[in-house]
Amino acid sequence: FSAITNPLPSAVAFQSASTRECIMSASFSLLDQQVEVNESSQVKEQQALDIVVNGVISNEDVVELNVGGEVMTTKRGTLLAAPEGSLLNSMFSGRWDSSIPIDSSGRVVLDVTPMLFSIILSQLRAERLPASGPRSRSFEVPKHYAREFYALVSYFGLDELFCEPGPSLNMRPHPRLRIVDSPAAAGSMPSVAIIATGQGNSVSVGTEALPQSECVWKFTLEQLPADNWVGLGIIAEEDPADSSFSRKTCFVWGRSNQVWIKGQPDQYYGGWGDWQTGDVAVMKLHAGLGVLKMYHKRLGRVFEITDIPTDQAYRVHVILQNHDKVLLEHATLEDVALVS
Repeated sequence: FSAITNPLPSAVAFQSASTRECIMSASFSLLDQQVEVNESSQVKEQQALDIVVNGVISNEDVVELNVGGEVMTTKRGTLLAAPEGSLLNSMFSGRWDSSIPIDSSGRVVLDVTPMLFSIILSQLRAERLPASGPRSRSFEVPKHYAREFYALVSYFGLDELFCEPGPSLNMRPHPRLRIVDSPAAAGSMPSVAIIATGQGNSVSVGTEALPQSECVWKFTLEQLPADNWVGLGIIAEEDPADSSFSRKTCFVWGRSNQVWIKGQPDQYYGGWGDWQTGDVAVMKLHAGLGVLKMYHKRLGRVFEITDIPTDQAYRVHVILQNHDKVLLEHATLEDVALVS
């Protein structure tokens, strides 16, 4: 009996050893696979880095796009004409090629209306061509597609390609004003904050005159104490006094329903109301036509001053009192549409 039963422990031991070997073999196999995955990932990252550092990509690379179901073909250099740091530029810089969605034919997929993206491509192609003078920002978008187009331009970070140049954000210093520049982040617009730090009126104007053609900019009134005064608009003086609202070339929307025109207050002019903290206003001057417009976001309407003398060099004009704070920035394409 013992002779029959003695082999059992050795058989069990053999099976246990065999099981351990299988488990260890499987573990090593999984480990090898993980190492291969990690190495593959590192290779891809290195390849992406090589593309950026060593210039493996070329502006002459042909890129096929599936735009809303329509095939478009362009060169990588055209897409890279988008502002550096913008989403569109980053997408086709080469580093993220492997993460961009593609269709079954290997084309990059952009889920946007083809006609709208063709406008963007046209503008990018124009950017690559030599220009003997200022580049044109003229383009036409069907009204019922306007909202999508403005959102698309903003999403891709292309506002500066489609907006006319805004005013210089260099503002003349004042002893009772603190002026803080904020350079544009990728895909956003530059801005400058103007903060009043003392009692009485404090005036700042742009260091450069506005062009005779259309020019658009935006004000955001970030802080306005209840009893303080503020005036936002234009003036044709390089260094106006703190009573600049009374000057003949001053055109500003002020508090208490006042609009100052040629140095004189006009109560409720054009239906004007008042300023409040948080107000956003988009202004557009066409100096050659003598027209200043303002879209007021809270009030939801456009105000207009006409018959402005056309033989003057106007500047952005800000009048603040203690603790007032206003943000001056370039307008986006969507802002421009609001005041058109």
